[in-house]
Amino acid sequence: MPRHPRAFHPGQAFHVVRRGRNREPCFTGPEDRALYLSLLVQFARETATAIHAWVLMPNHVHLLLTAGEDGSPSRLMHRVGLAYGRATNRRYGRTGTLWEERFYSTPVESDRYVLSCSRYIELNPVRAGIVAHPADYRWSSYHDNVNPASGSWLVPHPSLLALGSTPREAGERYRVMFQDPIDAEMLAALRNRRPPPPGTPGTWIDPRSGGQAAANCSSASRA
Repeated sequence: MPRHPRAFHPGQAFHVVRRGRNREPCFTGPEDRALYLSLLVQFARETATAIHAWVLMPNHVHLLLTAGEDGSPSRLMHRVGLAYGRATNRRYGRTGTLWEERFYSTPVESDRYVLSCSRYIELNPVRAGIVAHPADYRWSSYHDNVNPASGSWLVPHPSLLALGSTPREAGERYRVMFQDPIDAEMLAALRNRRPPPPGTPGTWIDPRSGGQAAANCSSASRA
């Protein structure tokens, strides 16, 4: 039976996960990660997809992104996966598919879910025991999100920027959120790639608070 195309609507944020085939490594060294990242930047621009958070783990990739056009994330993942797979197969003399057949995607429906999802992504290396703090890991969006800068290819999500009156203030408040764990229900939703139950505590922007955030963030196991 043919698969139905994924519904990626403009303006909708998604948590995307792509794994290596049979969960085998898809990145061998820093040159592989640098290549993947350059392709991600190139094709994100070409497909009008905004990337808000990312991490490159040894055998999988997490992204938080927003579609700029119908279906743009699907085109992004296809182009990046194909170009990267071909390049690394040539580099290492391999053949065959590098990635699992399909990537996972979950809509991120609310501000409180966005910031929890972003930190969940950037804390992957901590949960995996690679580093003690996300600041110690080179291959994630952590440094860009705690220091939002104009000119960066990363697009801070509006939920992050709403944390402060300036990008610098917002980034500092985002950094402080890493001191606390994500609520268990929110964490379970992120691990299982499903929306959190209504009323789940987490991080969200209260419209009555003038942009102040209620904060919780992530600890816990690898994804």
